[in-house]
Amino acid sequence: MTMLTRRRFLASATAGLTVAAGSRPIGAAAPPAVPPAEWQRVLAAAKKEGEVVFYSSGVSRTEEPLMKEFERQTGIRVQYSRPGGGEVVIRKFQTELEAGRVLADLCGLTDKTLGVHAERQGWTAEMAVPNVAQLVPTLPITSAHIVPTGFFGLPIVYNKNLIAETGAPRSYRELADPRFKDKLVLGAPENAASTTLLIKAWLELYGWEFVQKLKANNTAETRLQTEAIQAVARGEKQVTAVAQAFAFLLLGQKAPLAVVWPEEGVVMAEMTMFIARKAPHPSAARVLANHLISADYQAAAFPKVGAYSAVTGVVPPTLFPPLGSLKIHPTRLDELLAQRGELLDRWRKIMG
Repeated sequence: MTMLTRRRFLASATAGLTVAAGSRPIGAAAPPAVPPAEWQRVLAAAKKEGEVVFYSSGVSRTEEPLMKEFERQTGIRVQYSRPGGGEVVIRKFQTELEAGRVLADLCGLTDKTLGVHAERQGWTAEMAVPNVAQLVPTLPITSAHIVPTGFFGLPIVYNKNLIAETGAPRSYRELADPRFKDKLVLGAPENAASTTLLIKAWLELYGWEFVQKLKANNTAETRLQTEAIQAVARGEKQVTAVAQAFAFLLLGQKAPLAVVWPEEGVVMAEMTMFIARKAPHPSAARVLANHLISADYQAAAFPKVGAYSAVTGVVPPTLFPPLGSLKIHPTRLDELLAQRGELLDRWRKIMG
């Protein structure tokens, strides 16, 4: 498969683990507390700015109406854009930055490693917003610049009209079994950060031999994960591994899909966000960022998208098991940061 869009920051990703002399150490502190008087000044400045530009890799059909509600509540207009997955968002941001035109104020990403990469490149501002205090205590906040907004698993999803439950894969390993030849489809990692995360986990578990087996099975790739799961829902392919939110949406539409939480442990992605260091509307960006991790917003958004909230007290998605009941594979994110470019290049050489 020849990709129409290639990741332009592959080379810089491998340099991300080295902190330049004199720069701020990554993960040195969590975001600072914001005194009420200071926050009132931020709110006033945000209203004066009047708008905020938000690049998201989330679910647009859920987020766009909620952005309109934010506009109604605050009087701050949101220019919302969902260009694609996290890889696409960060590539768009970097392209504009290199052209000397920072357009985005706030970026929402589906993979923590992309947020850490952005911070290490010096693209991010301090995330000083009050609602950081509401985040669930089990989520480690190791940076003053990026904070979690939620998390989602990458389970196996199959078409139950085409694969009987007794023949469905119970593990990621089984996806490379010959019985799934010509049946598996994946979203291309160049455009989906969570696919990259998934591949990294597979390499930890099974090595590059597993990828060779996927190639031998004629595993197909689509540009985006949404296209992969839609192909499975239509019966064009039979099985995939995707972000649970995409499965949630199609299950709600009565698509003939079933979800398997892999027995070796599901890969879990942490969603995050950052404010651009050179944001055109920095105060409005802080106000929107604070809203995105409010209990009200997350209670309105996360039950609709089928992901797990980052905020204390928000109920888990109804169609999926409680987070605490899941076995989770602890993917090594530091290695992914260091190896991302090499990993994607080797994947593409094998898969074509």
